[in-house]
Amino acid sequence: MGTQKDGLHGPVEGRIGNLVHYVLNGKNVSRLIGRSTKPASLKQRAVRQRMKVVTEFLRSTLYYINLGFATEVLGTDKNPHNAAVSYNFTHATVGEYPEIQIDYSKVRVSSGTLAPPTGLTLTNQLNSLEISWEVAGLTSQGTGGDRSMVLLYFPEQDSSLIFFNDVQRYQGIFKVEIPADSRNQRMEAYLAFSDVGTHSTSPSAWAGSIL
Repeated sequence: MGTQKDGLHGPVEGRIGNLVHYVLNGKNVSRLIGRSTKPASLKQRAVRQRMKVVTEFLRSTLYYINLGFATEVLGTDKNPHNAAVSYNFTHATVGEYPEIQIDYSKVRVSSGTLAPPTGLTLTNQLNSLEISWEVAGLTSQGTGGDRSMVLLYFPEQDSSLIFFNDVQRYQGIFKVEIPADSRNQRMEAYLAFSDVGTHSTSPSAWAGSIL
């Protein structure tokens, strides 16, 4: 049963017929519920699989994308997860149903107005990892508070390692020791930058894979 908590002109919450009403980001939203008895079309099945592979990938990156997409959704009804799903659904999936997959090289886990990292190189050295990037002409003064945001994703484990604020942009290199239980696992690496003073972020860039 639907209710209006604030009187006649207040928002409706709950179910009325085959519609459910709720408040999202301060606005009253309604959606249709119930299942169709018609078989899903090929296009519908493809959309569902595309959505599934994107949401499964983003599941272990939620902490990262909540920061990486925060500024993009300011002043909108979206949340960072919505924005990340929307971008990667459109740009980072490949293949045809039923073989739709994530193209990790096209994934974006951060957005924003800061300059993205360029010239990335990923190096695996025994049990440690290095990500380097172009720093020509950069100084600590020139890049302000820009610090690294690193995401390491392990597809076979469906898990992520996240590192915020470890190094500044002008330093040009990030180093980390990989935990024992994640060594010898396939890994996808991403880098973005955030300004600790303004909370601005950059678009992320794929640093590469270790297979």
